[in-house]
Amino acid sequence: MKIAVMGAGAVGGFFGATLARSGEDVSLITRGDHLMAIQKKGVQILSEKGSYVIKVPCTENPKEIGPVDLIIHSVKTYHNPQAIQQILPLIKKGTTLVCMQNGVDTWQKLQNYVPSVTVVPAAVYIEANVSGPGIIRQEGNVLRLILGATKDSSAGHIKAISKTLTKSGIECIISSNISEILWNKWLFISTLAGVTCAARANLSDIIKFPESTTLLRNVMGEIVNIANHEGIDLATDIIETTIKYMEEEATSLKASMYSDLQAGKPMELDALTGTVVRLAKKWGLPVPANQAIYAMLKPIASKHQLAYHQKSEKTG
Repeated sequence: MKIAVMGAGAVGGFFGATLARSGEDVSLITRGDHLMAIQKKGVQILSEKGSYVIKVPCTENPKEIGPVDLIIHSVKTYHNPQAIQQILPLIKKGTTLVCMQNGVDTWQKLQNYVPSVTVVPAAVYIEANVSGPGIIRQEGNVLRLILGATKDSSAGHIKAISKTLTKSGIECIISSNISEILWNKWLFISTLAGVTCAARANLSDIIKFPESTTLLRNVMGEIVNIANHEGIDLATDIIETTIKYMEEEATSLKASMYSDLQAGKPMELDALTGTVVRLAKKWGLPVPANQAIYAMLKPIASKHQLAYHQKSEKTG
């Protein structure tokens, strides 16, 4: 299977390196210092399960790769306008795109933008970060991918993708109820990212205070209400089980959006809290907690996005 990874950062780079190590024909797409480091030295994976370095073809120009069987789409959502144009040379008849992005409706937007491919929604569970150019660190024991079987996808093709990922050592399952899975993940990520960014504090500090924990519950409650209106059947105890998970298992987790805020990078605000506000407006629902977080973070996110575009224009 010929595979291209669009956005070989922490998640895409780890999946790409893992697939290449298992013998798949993989090419990575990235840019900047990360690109140059991979081209020179390969991808270095640091993991408790075993560290290694592997040479993988890497470019910033998808035209150099040509048509592929599978596109792993793992760029940040704010890169989609540019990325959608860049992936066009990768597409042929039968190409499938696995959308690994955050958000509950991101994959549907991609399908509308690029109708010539079959977009498969996916929920990714991994703790990884780029610790230096060409260096990806994967932590913890969670490494799982859930692929969504949709009405437009071929069952045989999805099974083939799942088999390829499983063979590489990545736990991969297929779900006929991917919407509920994406909403469950989105509720957690949106709450974690929004509250930690607004508070400028890690979850381990926030969870200590009843007032802050109440904010977490309020943010989640508003999302659950929207899910009900969208016809998504979330568990009745999802708020309490999520709080318990945060308290007992997830205090060390850090939202990538909070890391991006601290680093002055663009933020996925619109795919997370912004989408809560957008869907609430669609249904005429009050979301005061999420609205306040969005209003606080929007000027910062816009400033970071503008600085990123200005830097990109200077570097060509």
